[in-house]
Amino acid sequence: MQESVFDAFRERFVARVAELQAGDPLDEATALGGLVNEAAADRTMGLIDDAKASGATVLHGGMRRGAVVEPTVLSGVADDVRVCAEEAFSPIVVLLPYRDLDDVLDRVNDSPYGLQAGLFSRDVRVIYEAFERLEVGALIVNDVNSFRVDQMPYGGAKQSGLGREGMRYAIREMTTERLLVLDPR
Repeated sequence: MQESVFDAFRERFVARVAELQAGDPLDEATALGGLVNEAAADRTMGLIDDAKASGATVLHGGMRRGAVVEPTVLSGVADDVRVCAEEAFSPIVVLLPYRDLDDVLDRVNDSPYGLQAGLFSRDVRVIYEAFERLEVGALIVNDVNSFRVDQMPYGGAKQSGLGREGMRYAIREMTTERLLVLDPR
């Protein structure tokens, strides 16, 4: 978040994350289930441990029970630390302050990955600027990047993902295109 609102946002955000219950996805009170397997939980904990070793502060979470990793909020993480430099695919949020729009867009693009980005803004100029400049497969505005409907193409840019998902792409993947050229003489 922008430096001028970073401290206030951090306080409110961590308080909201602390309300999330992680655990059994069949329990209606659960907001966050487990990762796909123990190996994914091991990888997630490795990212958290690596961030802590580099000087990051765990503002919330960072604990694990089996394949369930608590929603974790980190602060004070350098851009080149694995949790920022790789795709985490984990319940980890890194809070990073930025100076201005150019600063944050440059930082997002300074990555070999570009699956999706989320942007919260009411300023259409900021939204269009981000859409034009960000090297990502999708920009989701004012919602979380898990928003999706089947007809939307889903996939990344750069080293994020191979191809696209969605109805059009699935049909094409399951179709063998053929050609018949016939001279009726």
